[in-house]
Amino acid sequence: KTVGLNKIDFSDRVVLYPNPTENYLHIYSGLPLNGAHFEIVTLDGKQVLQGTYTGDEISLHGIQTGVYVLKITYEEETICKKIIKQ
Repeated sequence: KTVGLNKIDFSDRVVLYPNPTENYLHIYSGLPLNGAHFEIVTLDGKQVLQGTYTGDEISLHGIQTGVYVLKITYEEETICKKIIKQ
């Protein structure tokens, strides 16, 4: 008989700040996210920014004010967090 393992919810270990933000978004995490792929999408799924997270801030210059979703792909998991651009 195989015992199942509980899936770890990485999203609880990722905090975005400041949120709401005007120009830059920082990520605090207990996870080594350097090198993780990220994308920012509108609520209807249109991609507005993508890149590789380097541990620095993410610049939101050029993105219109509104509500977006930040998706970070880490160890075959996707972490989704809501962000507000002012």
